[in-house]
Amino acid sequence: MQVLHNIIWHFGSRLAGEVKPVYSKQKAGMGQHVQPSAGGQEDNTLGSKRSGHQMDLTTTWTISPKWSLGLNASEKMLLLPESDRIIDWQAAALYINYTFSDRFGLSARGEVFDDADGVIFGIAGNKVMEFTLAGNIKLDGFTLIPEVRLDSAAEPTFHDGKDGLTKTVASALIAAVYKF
Repeated sequence: MQVLHNIIWHFGSRLAGEVKPVYSKQKAGMGQHVQPSAGGQEDNTLGSKRSGHQMDLTTTWTISPKWSLGLNASEKMLLLPESDRIIDWQAAALYINYTFSDRFGLSARGEVFDDADGVIFGIAGNKVMEFTLAGNIKLDGFTLIPEVRLDSAAEPTFHDGKDGLTKTVASALIAAVYKF
């Protein structure tokens, strides 16, 4: 296994302040970076103003010339000023990538999103899991990315195409990227 070749660590503060890098380092194929993001209070699904911070870790490991793994983990904590209560959400995703050739690769991603306080979906105790399979097809300056995705939630969260909600949803898309 090769050395970890890329680490990016972000600490985003939603408290008022100037944006300055807190920590940044590149060494022996490994990079680390911490940076707050400026901001103030924000509106949310709970209908109140709140401030807080978010931490995000993104890392990639090159296992071989054809295989790589990625991890993205994030947590956002918010203070509700009317009650001094801290609410939060957490998420983690694991990526597995395989490159078949210079023109074709495949990626699989599994993600868990825990919204116990209902910060994002407005439904306390909700947890969403998703699985995505994506291709990466390179044609000259174009990259086509076909993708299929399945989302599943503990509580009815997704629109069912009528007037209700459902616990699962499947989707497919094709993205096209042109590199100048």
